[in-house]
Amino acid sequence: MRALLLCAGTGERLRPLTAERAKPALPILNEPMAGYALRRLAEAGVREVAVNLHHLGATVRTALGDGGPWGVSLRYVEAPRLLGTGGAVASLRDWLTEEGTCLVANADTVVDVDLAKALVDHRISLAQATLVAEDLDPRPAFSAVWRDAKGKLLGFGKEAPVQGALPVHFAGFHFLEPAFLESLKGGAFCLHREGYLPFLAGGGRARVWTGASSVQDAGTLERYLDLQSAL
Repeated sequence: MRALLLCAGTGERLRPLTAERAKPALPILNEPMAGYALRRLAEAGVREVAVNLHHLGATVRTALGDGGPWGVSLRYVEAPRLLGTGGAVASLRDWLTEEGTCLVANADTVVDVDLAKALVDHRISLAQATLVAEDLDPRPAFSAVWRDAKGKLLGFGKEAPVQGALPVHFAGFHFLEPAFLESLKGGAFCLHREGYLPFLAGGGRARVWTGASSVQDAGTLERYLDLQSAL
């Protein structure tokens, strides 16, 4: 199974730290931030990971090397312009789906999760896309993922898309099947709003798996410091 680790963002909310080093290369307890996601990918059986780069990409290459310390092989992909989460996935769809199911991961989230178990549940469900989440109403600073009582994905945002929708906190991982990737458009776009929502509207099967816990995001200076303290 192959995966994409999203490392191209500019990390504006973490300035001035990200003026000299890309966010995924910043240390958390002396390990690159992106290393935590790589470890989870390796535990799920991923052996090949594409790392998309844009802002200060050389610092990510230096921090992660060939991926050996985490048990994966890294393939770096330079993006001349930011493509958003959706555009990054769509640009690598052929490579990602060469072995069927693939994983997409955020590089700035530290989480307790058994991705191997999530993969089994994803395949049993016959879903074409599964978001990994924590069964917890997100803090006000975060947009919620909304699902129904059976786990079907209903939408994203601060407000419930339909009556009875349940809010959960996205944990930074997606399991995706070729059918989902084939539905994606080109160019720059958001995977959530401009990838999942049109897919659902067209009859696609997407669900939410809520087996993650202790999801911690390091996207701002305050949360970056809080995460160091928590660990």
